Amino acid sequence: MKYYVRIGAEAPKVLTEPEIFPLIKDGTVTPTTKACAVGATVWSDLSQLVPQLFQPNAEPPSEGGAMEMVGKAGHFLAEHSGEVASLAKVFTRRIFASNFAAEAALPEERAVLEKSAIPIKSPMAQNYVAWRRAILWVAGIGLALAALITLINEFRVTFGPNVPPVLRLIFVGIQVLNFLAPALVIHAAMRWDKVRHSRRWAKLGWLCQFLGPILLLLIPVKEMTTNEQLSGFLVERGLSVLETQSPRQINKLTDATQRAERMKEFEEQDKELRAKQANTALEITKFLDDGKKKVEDAKKVKDFDWSGAFENKQFATSVSAYYAANTALAAYMTITALMGLLPRVFGMFPGIVRASLTLRTLVPESPLPGYVAALIEPLYILLVLIFVVAASQLGEWLVFDGLVCLLGSGYFLLRNARMLAKPMDSASMTAHLKPLRKKMLACSVAGIVFLVAGFSDYISQIGFWSLTGVVCHLVANIILLTAVGADFLLGLMKFSFDQEQAMKGTTLQTDLENRFADLAQARLATIVDEPPPAVEPAAPK
Repeated sequence: MKYYVRIGAEAPKVLTEPEIFPLIKDGTVTPTTKACAVGATVWSDLSQLVPQLFQPNAEPPSEGGAMEMVGKAGHFLAEHSGEVASLAKVFTRRIFASNFAAEAALPEERAVLEKSAIPIKSPMAQNYVAWRRAILWVAGIGLALAALITLINEFRVTFGPNVPPVLRLIFVGIQVLNFLAPALVIHAAMRWDKVRHSRRWAKLGWLCQFLGPILLLLIPVKEMTTNEQLSGFLVERGLSVLETQSPRQINKLTDATQRAERMKEFEEQDKELRAKQANTALEITKFLDDGKKKVEDAKKVKDFDWSGAFENKQFATSVSAYYAANTALAAYMTITALMGLLPRVFGMFPGIVRASLTLRTLVPESPLPGYVAALIEPLYILLVLIFVVAASQLGEWLVFDGLVCLLGSGYFLLRNARMLAKPMDSASMTAHLKPLRKKMLACSVAGIVFLVAGFSDYISQIGFWSLTGVVCHLVANIILLTAVGADFLLGLMKFSFDQEQAMKGTTLQTDLENRFADLAQARLATIVDEPPPAVEPAAPK
């Protein structure tokens, strides 16, 4: 623990208990010396804060390990809390605005960039690097929070009993990747002034949290799991679901007496099922082994009569159990993959679109970001339409309305696709983008409100923290991909510009102009179907 201690007329000093003790012995400080714990706001007598040091037989204190870390953290927060809060406010504004016509680097950021290993002196480039800094810090913290929530929620599934080795390998690998990705992104944020280094680590962070889980989930679990492992896992998962869902349903009862009785019955039932768990798994294993053998034998027989075989009760029971268990494992892995990958895949499209719109304010003269947004948004709309159809068939109309609102955001963007693809100056681009972003934001907020209302009934089943982890992954992935996508697009824009400059005045440019002229004459090179130009009638003879 650290304290501010007033010694004479000097400015308060930050001291630890081991540093205060010798000052007490030599009389430099007394019981009435004013002191304040780091992080606190009230000054009091030193003897009230550390009375043990003023005891007659007091021994020199020692401070280390966790207590020393806590003291350092408290000191840092006390010294820099105002700076951290101010920086957080700036970062939040940069993320929401993402407009280089309105946001600029701070004076201290410009000073750091001018003194970096490769000095960055252009104000425009400084603004972009400072914006990346905010994006990477928020994305890294968001991914770290999502990883922590996911670990807590899935700790029992990952490290609990009766998990097949291959499945445990996948789960542990995903947890490691969940923490490795934010570590890489935060490292990129800390090295924000070393642009090349920061870009590389940010890209690795995104690849780690996107491609890593996909590669792990490609492992064929069913083929690498024995019947004994499968039966033990299914019984364990069934009991875990029962122990999670039943108390939630019981707690919804309004009658306290009835609720207590039902809870007592459930606890007795759960204790009985747990006692029989090993025997149940063993019986299921026998069924699965028998079913697997019957299926393998049947496949060896040419033109095997499956219909007739299923008339045998024992054959039908064991074979059905075998297929049902494997189907349950496949369904479990499919749901696990969807819950893990959906926020990553779903966040790609808004992230790239945000990167494109942001770059239009940085380099408004280049139409390339507009082209990218116009290409990506239809793919995003098609993805959302799949869920719209599902919501319609399930009769989830609040979810349906929310998804339609998200489609409205894409509609406004596509409606302005031609404007986004035109070279403009900074003022004109800002004037066009500001109302467009407001419309898109209104649709997105309305969509989120409807979706939250529509999924409210499922929160108790999915779990509040499980859903929170998915949302954190989604938002952090969108923010991270905004920076990574912007880095990639900037490089693509510069490469495209260099190629155009190199092609000027060459036969390649002439050939390209002729090809486009021929395609345009055939109405094959237009963004939308436009009426042909009016043809003047020939003059009379």
